[in-house]
Amino acid sequence: MEVAKVFPVQAANVVEEKGYAGPLYNDFNWGGYLIWCLRRLPVAIDGRSNLHNAERITRFDRVWGGKHDWASSPELNAARVVIAEKDAPLTQLLRLDARFELVYEDEVAVVFIARNTPTN
Repeated sequence: MEVAKVFPVQAANVVEEKGYAGPLYNDFNWGGYLIWCLRRLPVAIDGRSNLHNAERITRFDRVWGGKHDWASSPELNAARVVIAEKDAPLTQLLRLDARFELVYEDEVAVVFIARNTPTN
């Protein structure tokens, strides 16, 4: 299995090359990979469930699932960079959200930045 078919390899490269500043918003499943490859940007959440209580994990799941209250997420609202799975429900909502601009897309992942977001 190639890493680039499962993880946001190119998306992370774009974030690094462009110098996009955080906070970063990411999915639970990609947090560990993003910790490893984007060391300068703390992840929003990762698979270390002992560090994140069940309520927080459930909230992230609701946001990524595009549930009715997704837009009120404090972490998403504070984000300046979002790395998302290309076909995730949240990704489809962010494509229509005027607060975010799509700056990169491939077969695995997309990168959104908050509008008027400077680089480092």
